[in-house]
Amino acid sequence: YRLWIAANSSQTFNGSEIEPNNSPSTATPLPFGKEVRGKLGRRIDPAHSDRDFYSVTVPSGTKAVELTTTALPNMAICTFVYQVGLQSPLGRYCSGSPGQGLVVKALDLEPGKYLLGVMQDREAYTADPAPPVLENVSDVYSLRLSAAKPAPGDEIEPNDTVRDANTIPKGVPFHGQLAWMHDVDFACAAPGNGEIHFVVTDALNAPR
Repeated sequence: YRLWIAANSSQTFNGSEIEPNNSPSTATPLPFGKEVRGKLGRRIDPAHSDRDFYSVTVPSGTKAVELTTTALPNMAICTFVYQVGLQSPLGRYCSGSPGQGLVVKALDLEPGKYLLGVMQDREAYTADPAPPVLENVSDVYSLRLSAAKPAPGDEIEPNDTVRDANTIPKGVPFHGQLAWMHDVDFACAAPGNGEIHFVVTDALNAPR
């Protein structure tokens, strides 16, 4: 009887992932705006790290969202954003190195149901071999998808193609970040501005 009750009752969110959640069908429900903690622990197999999926609904009236994933000390991690019903991710956001967190300050997501997938980043960004499949049973990451309120001139993702370029009105400063691996930002002048020129100020605090 207790097993039947547990199998047929809705999961109560307590701030932590509910294993197993390594596939979309077993995703842990994540309330919009709440933070969840998880571990990339035991690997699935020798070629695939643990992966955690979360289901979240962006409520109506939301203009943009902020996606935050904190870092793990021993491995670089990625967060994938999927729209429910589609196999290809809408976005792939990877920090690129251990100990480096991820913040997407403003992301344009229409209201609806989404899946967030957190997993090890095994891409080789240099000539070195790809990192091995790692496990971490001690440290936790945190994940949150919440409402964002970008100010005028702030970049809004996705803007990594000409089709999705952010529009800049003449005379309005535009602020963007290259915040994850392979991040590209496209910005276009608003139409009807006549002759214009762009001035880019980059890397004020460190060389890049």
